[in-house]
Amino acid sequence: MTLQDSAIDLSNAPLVERLAHMLRPNIPQPLTRLHSKIDGYERTLFFDIREVLYEYLSIIDNKTNAVLQLNGILLAVYGILYGNLIDERLKDVQYLWMLGLGVGLSALAMLLLMTCVHIHWTNFAAPANGARGALEALVDVRDSRTNRYNIAYWMSIISISLIALFVALNHYALAKAVKVI
Repeated sequence: MTLQDSAIDLSNAPLVERLAHMLRPNIPQPLTRLHSKIDGYERTLFFDIREVLYEYLSIIDNKTNAVLQLNGILLAVYGILYGNLIDERLKDVQYLWMLGLGVGLSALAMLLLMTCVHIHWTNFAAPANGARGALEALVDVRDSRTNRYNIAYWMSIISISLIALFVALNHYALAKAVKVI
């Protein structure tokens, strides 16, 4: 059963309620029982929702690790390009600012991504502010990590574009210098 099949309109509901109704479509609306102590049915629902949220966090962590590796490679490429510039293999130094900006973006992206994989051990098994508070805290962690990942992702895309542009402009300058163009 999907949210569209349900008679309950959850389009503007918090993520916790949407997940609860996707996992257990027959539970009553609203989720007032999640405010009470966790036992029996509520305990199972709480742990099911928590498991889904942790799966979301695992996906974000895996994507973060991939972009971290990409940025490591980008920094190595920037190092090679800078080394070639110093050795005068690349002719046009007027585009040196692209190397600086690209290195800065990649480094900032890596720092931002490192905050995404930061481990903070919190015990959600017995939350002091109730089950809903624990689940909402996990949603906040997921949203925060997603936002930081998205910013770092676009920084990496811009950094890749700067590498391509820098190489293309220097190739053009080299071809122009030897009168190929």
